[in-house]
Parts: sequence; C-alpha cells; structure tokens
Amino acid sequence: MTLLDRDEPVIFRFRPTSVAELPVLHAPPEPGSYLFEPHAACFAAEGIGALGLALQATRTSREGGYLTCDQRSLESHALEPRSNEPRSTDAARIASRCGAWFRVLRNEGLDTKRLRRAVRELEAGTIEWKKRGIPASWLDKVRDLTGTGTRPLAALVYRTGGKTVVTLAERCRAPVGDGSFEEVPVADRSER
Repeated sequence: MTLLDRDEPVIFRFRPTSVAELPVLHAPPEPGSYLFEPHAACFAAEGIGALGLALQATRTSREGGYLTCDQRSLESHALEPRSNEPRSTDAARIASRCGAWFRVLRNEGLDTKRLRRAVRELEAGTIEWKKRGIPASWLDKVRDLTGTGTRPLAALVYRTGGKTVVTLAERCRAPVGDGSFEEVPVADRSER
C-alpha cells in the first residue's frame, strides 16, 4: 500500500488481513482511549485489518466503522515502512496518514437532553458530527446541537454492544516525542 503525504510517499507492506480478524468492542471506549477513523481508501486497499492488528485495536462493531485502542498499545507496536530513506515509524504515525485520530472524552446515548448537558460541561463550541454504520436520519434531532464554549469537539456516532453510542472526542495527531498525543488546532482540520 502506498500512502501519499505532502512531503513524501510512504510505502509499507502488510499481510492481507481481514478486518474480521480484529476483536469487536462490546461497550463504548473508555475516556482517555483513542478512536481511529480510517479513510475510505484504506478500506478499499484492505489495509484496515493490518493497521488494526499493528495498533492492537478493537473494532467498535462487527460492521467495521471505527477502531479503538489505548495509549499503551500505541506505544508498544511499530510498522516498518519502506521509503527512499529507511527509517522506523510507529503504527500510529502511519495510521495518521490513513485516517483521523480522536481522543475520547465522554460517551452518551443518542439523547438530546443528555448530549446538550455533556456539550455544556465539556465547554464545547463547534461540533463536527461523524457517523459509521447508522442511517443519517438518526442524527436529525441532534445535528443542530452546538455549544457556547470555545472547544471544538467531534461527535462520533456508531453502534456497539447493541446500542447507539455518541462518543464526544477531540481530534488529535499521532504520538509526538514522548508518545503523548497533541490536539489538532481548528485551523489545521482542513489539512487532515
């Protein structure tokens, strides 16, 4: 699979792995863990299973959608890309070129009243709505929900454990230096 970036293409080889080989989450991810939203091209290249295994990730549902993992698993695994200059890059950095990362802040059901309270408590401003594996019409009653704060949030809606879950999260980049994540400034969103 070739991943294109502004600086240079990165090529890494992987064993074709079905996403079905990844375990399925039966409850919402814990606050502090991470959700990964793979780009559609990664699904087409059948690279999600390999990335998921490298990240020690879990699927949020049998239908696919998002992958989730914690900081410990991100720090413990690495993929070796092939490029013009050999270098070691960890799985999370490679995955960041294949989709978007979100740090989980809170989980709620698809309930307007509870979501409004959570948005207020998290001091949210703009909310970016994303969904996987559910009809778009399910978001009709909550899509206009916004906060009065300044913190940009993402609301990721999916089904797990037989329930519809809204994960309130903030975008983040791949690990930096010490393995910690950094937030993606609002101005940088269009570049991701």
